[in-house]
Amino acid sequence: MGYQYGQSKRSGIGIDTGILPNHEDIAGSPNLISGYDMISDTSRANDGSGRDNDPTDPGDAMAQGECGFGQPPQPQPNSWHGSHVAGTIGAGKTDNDLGVAGINWNVKVQAVRVLGKCGARRRISTTASVGPQVSVCRVLQPIQHRLRSSI
Repeated sequence: MGYQYGQSKRSGIGIDTGILPNHEDIAGSPNLISGYDMISDTSRANDGSGRDNDPTDPGDAMAQGECGFGQPPQPQPNSWHGSHVAGTIGAGKTDNDLGVAGINWNVKVQAVRVLGKCGARRRISTTASVGPQVSVCRVLQPIQHRLRSSI
């Protein structure tokens, strides 16, 4: 076994589209802790409910013009971006010969779903001072700009 890096006393908060809890790199991960779905608009949430404690990403695919003002100009597939971010932070299981290993193998990751279909209604600027043991990611997302266009 090689070296293992990271601090188990750190927590990361993935503020994004949610996660796919059954993804082969995330399912059963000891690094994933309970998360939240903060999208109150059920059509944008695309999961049939408003705010709750289920950060599962049901997908954010969009039909042409579905988001108003001719956006998107072409159909867009699901991004699954939140799962990618959670895996990068460290939610992914490591040493399983699948996918990738996150930057901190011992971190506790909490998924907070704030982006659904059509992105965010308004710019989200999230910063927090929640103590020295928590690192908070910052997401800026205007409705006209989808995360997948910046990848």
